[in-house]
Amino acid sequence: KYKTELKPITQWTCGDFLAVDESFQPTAVDYVETYNKEGVLDDSIFDIDDIVKITPVIIQECTKDKQESFIQKVKSHVENLRKNF
Repeated sequence: KYKTELKPITQWTCGDFLAVDESFQPTAVDYVETYNKEGVLDDSIFDIDDIVKITPVIIQECTKDKQESFIQKVKSHVENLRKNF
């Protein structure tokens, strides 16, 4: 299985995200989505349906560039998702 140094989820690359068990990936997406720009947990609530919708998109996008920042990838797609509602 994938071996990596332990680092905070907010420092993950897309490759780090893709390396975790598929069952944990939606949890990871939800977790980093709650971080605000200052890097602290926000009290915003992300609906489970939104997590189900966005996780496959994040997986697909992270596959394209495994060195990209995972948190930045999630943040950009969450913003796009919210703009469409």
